[in-house]
Amino acid sequence: MSYVAQAPSDRTMLGWKAMLWLAILFGVIGLYAIPQLLGGSSGTEPAVLMAQIVGGGAAVILGAYAAGLLVRGAPAPREEFDGMASLTELRLSEVPPTTHSAPTQFDEAGEGALDTVLSDEPLPVIPQVRPVQRSWTLDLLQSLEWRRFELLCTSYYRAKDIQHVAIPLAANGGMDIYLFQDKERVRRATAVVHVRTRGPLATGVQGVRELLGVMSHERIERAFFMTNGVFTPEAKVLGHHHKIVLVDARVLLAMIQRLPEDQQAQLLEEATVGDFESPTCPICGSKMVHANGTHGDYWGCSSYPKCNWIAPIAPRAAA
Repeated sequence: MSYVAQAPSDRTMLGWKAMLWLAILFGVIGLYAIPQLLGGSSGTEPAVLMAQIVGGGAAVILGAYAAGLLVRGAPAPREEFDGMASLTELRLSEVPPTTHSAPTQFDEAGEGALDTVLSDEPLPVIPQVRPVQRSWTLDLLQSLEWRRFELLCTSYYRAKDIQHVAIPLAANGGMDIYLFQDKERVRRATAVVHVRTRGPLATGVQGVRELLGVMSHERIERAFFMTNGVFTPEAKVLGHHHKIVLVDARVLLAMIQRLPEDQQAQLLEEATVGDFESPTCPICGSKMVHANGTHGDYWGCSSYPKCNWIAPIAPRAAA
């Protein structure tokens, strides 16, 4: 490889010479000619001084500009190939590097990487993650957290095409679903369904008494009590006495399984999407997490400290 320096071009030579001659001209006029013409007259001292300042300053500026043109006129050395060299004789090390860090065909290290990519070895097979296949079972029904269970109950009446209005009760106190099946008095509720999540635990007489209070206040004769757990014998006696239909987990499972298969699948998908076992905070709607304190295990809101709602962890039923 060789380097060849070029001489200043004709245009550059003409430019700096013209600036130099102008500098000399302004210097002669300002510093010599005008003082000679006005020097003998009275009252011309300010004009002579001004001419000297302007002429001298212009001469200095133009002279400096001419020197700059002369210095910048010669271009930087440019690279040329020798006559004996050819493109085929270039080494990989003489090729300018690429701007990215990935190996390319110009990098010696990249040749090995390229051979590795183009090798005949089979690529590793990534196993496909299959979705969990679920079906309606008693264990699944009892594992639903309170909000998913309430969603399941309201979706059941939607699948049955029954007009209904769902009213959540305060602080995870369950839900009341009012059914409207009277075609003549469409705005009058014909039955009320009280929904309460208990999991595998038993529901006692207190829940049945609360439902009796709703029936008396709303003047509704028919009532249902839905839970994903079981009822105590006392609750069954009280419900039977007041003609309240008690729907425990086994009865509800049978009701769901009598639906068409597509409706069963839709209810299953709605109830089990995402985390359907960890309870939902009734205050802020966030998922609750398992925590441990001085008094044992409990459910704590995941939004703590913004929300400090806690709930006890229900013990599991004996096998």
